[in-house]
Amino acid sequence: MRAWGKAPPGGRAAGWRGGATHSANCGCTLPGMRESEHEQLLSDVAELREIVAARSTQTIAGTAFTYWLTRNSPAEHLLLSAARQWNFLLGLMLGTPEPTSARQFEESDLKRSCDLLNSIYAAYAWAYWPAPGEDITEEWRRPREVAMPAFLVYVNEGFLASTDQMERRAERYLAPFDYVLLNDLGLTATRAIEICRAIRDELQEAVDSLTKTAASEHHARVALLDRAGREGWSLERLRAEARTPGYRPLASALWSEVNQFGFVSLAALTAQFGADATAFWNLFVAARGTGPPLTYPTEANVADERSLYVIDADRAICPLSNQLFLAVLLRFERHLASGAERERFFRSRDVALEREVEQSFRALLGPKAEILPGVYETADQQFEHDLVVWLGRVVVVVEAKARPPVEPFRDPNRAFVRIKQAFKSDRGIQSAYEQGRRLWRQWSEGRRVQLYNERSEPVLSFDRADVDEMFLVCATRDSFGILATDLSLLLEKEPTDPWPWCVNAIDLDAVADAWDYFGWTGDRVLAFLRDRVKLQGLVKCADELEAVGFFIRHGGYHRLLEQQTDFIWLDAAEASIFDDIWKARRGYGPGVKYEPTEPVFTDARKTLEAALQPSTATAAVEPMRRRKQGRNEPCACGSGKKYKRCHGR
Repeated sequence: MRAWGKAPPGGRAAGWRGGATHSANCGCTLPGMRESEHEQLLSDVAELREIVAARSTQTIAGTAFTYWLTRNSPAEHLLLSAARQWNFLLGLMLGTPEPTSARQFEESDLKRSCDLLNSIYAAYAWAYWPAPGEDITEEWRRPREVAMPAFLVYVNEGFLASTDQMERRAERYLAPFDYVLLNDLGLTATRAIEICRAIRDELQEAVDSLTKTAASEHHARVALLDRAGREGWSLERLRAEARTPGYRPLASALWSEVNQFGFVSLAALTAQFGADATAFWNLFVAARGTGPPLTYPTEANVADERSLYVIDADRAICPLSNQLFLAVLLRFERHLASGAERERFFRSRDVALEREVEQSFRALLGPKAEILPGVYETADQQFEHDLVVWLGRVVVVVEAKARPPVEPFRDPNRAFVRIKQAFKSDRGIQSAYEQGRRLWRQWSEGRRVQLYNERSEPVLSFDRADVDEMFLVCATRDSFGILATDLSLLLEKEPTDPWPWCVNAIDLDAVADAWDYFGWTGDRVLAFLRDRVKLQGLVKCADELEAVGFFIRHGGYHRLLEQQTDFIWLDAAEASIFDDIWKARRGYGPGVKYEPTEPVFTDARKTLEAALQPSTATAAVEPMRRRKQGRNEPCACGSGKKYKRCHGR
């Protein structure tokens, strides 16, 4: 979940972010990025590196820990993609030695670093905007319509999953290869996750203890000051009273806990896990000055796979416990995907995804649904379908694809070609759709559908007399962002063919958990699918949980379907209901009631203007019309500047 259990955007299940490596002084321009923007990016990175190079590891990582702990930073400290940007900053830090006369990473440093990080990450969007005087043709627009969101998701968005989900992913995908990991790296995935869990629990206990100690100290301090005011104490008297047993122990305890906040001890881990603690330390702890120098956010970053940072020989600091779990997934999956067990790992990954998706659909649809995994159209096992569900007079066909998204090129035209090829490959979303569509066409044309199991036994037979509706689902292991939520961008289909629902396994698990929380049945799943497929080309969002969250928050999609607009952007806040459910289940927040509300619709121009006013609430959805950007309007890139002073220069 995004707030407590879900890692904020940061990391990818596919592994390190690759891409060409550039030197800060190489004199080249990134493909697609104009020279002036590239020079500004290099300048921003150099300034950010200069800041972290002079600050101590403890105060930089400690500030990151505090950032995630509070999560309610002032507006000027907001980051566009917090986890990715913090990891980039930490990666820059690891590429510099510990300064001999280290300064603290202060509030002013945080503010300036956030400004620089936002500028650095926003620079990648410039390649997708027209140069001054450039004609915007369909040939210019079409590649960018696809490549821009794909590339920006690749750079900015991370693996949105709770630690619970990451633990289950490690169990499903990595644990079967524990013996390989132990032999090659000295540590199993199962043991690594156990250590991560112990660190997370210890850090949570420290947070809980500090919260209580801080509350006690605050209460005692206020009482002391109130008494000083009533009795007219002098400053000397106040200082003397503050040193008495009534207050000083509380202040000392608070100071002690603050100084130890976020630290992990190797000795403590060794006492609990023995030699495995040392193996874990060697794999996932990084010392200052050991990382390669970074210039671009797209470069391989040691901070993605090493999320504990050395303070002294026995201690390290952990800025974010969620990143620990993600580091295990990244490091071990990268090893298996590039090692001698590569092909077997990929086959195992496919099977694990199919089982994961089956489990979620069983939870979603309940005991009334007949669920058939791994069925074929012929007795000799031709034309396999990963999951076929029969519920009442409805059939749902689910095809699963475990291949992760490809890294988009920075050049929009080359990226467009590569993304399309991956989308249409035999392991892509288009292929999953066409597999399911085979059954849909047989049924829609009035032919009888006969399915067989792996033993060549007939297990299901139906035609239009038995089934009124058939839905198609494409389930992916990893998130494809807007390429999956708005399939109209790339999916090829005949006008009379149905749209599928495309969802990744992590989001599907969260949806199943929400259905269980509200006690809903399979009928509501069908009601969701019935209208969700109608939103293709009309509604855009970066994450499927935003679309499902809208369905839950507003009691369906009828209000969206009523809108007369080119397309609608859903607000990311629609997905927060899954955060609320996660917190409610674990006692971090109140119970969540199903109380549908009316959505708020605003015009894009008014929404952008309102964004400049801090007191204005964010709208639930933002209808967006394709039109020319006004020179005096707020720039659509989100910089807060007018278009004429930003991308309209």
